[in-house]
Amino acid sequence: MPQNKVRPEILYESLEILISLIHKDEKTVEEFITVLSSFYRSIIEERHTETISLEQEIEAVENLIFLLNSKYNGQINEQKSEGHYKINIPLLIMEAG
Repeated sequence: MPQNKVRPEILYESLEILISLIHKDEKTVEEFITVLSSFYRSIIEERHTETISLEQEIEAVENLIFLLNSKYNGQINEQKSEGHYKINIPLLIMEAG
């Protein structure tokens, strides 16, 4: 059974990015904190489930891409199809590595 865990390397990297953003742009900092908290909230809320909706997984991936793009200056691109995802899938992005 997959288990959601707080990935310390992602948290550490995110805090490093946040420190670098604090002196640059207040609006960007607020957005970064919002996305970071949403990313980890989803991990905590789903930690005892075996499946989540594809929509939730896509949201987690989008949040992770945003966090990584803050570090890599927008070099990570995403492509997605619009639509509603009503199926459940095994936990992927938040699965312990």
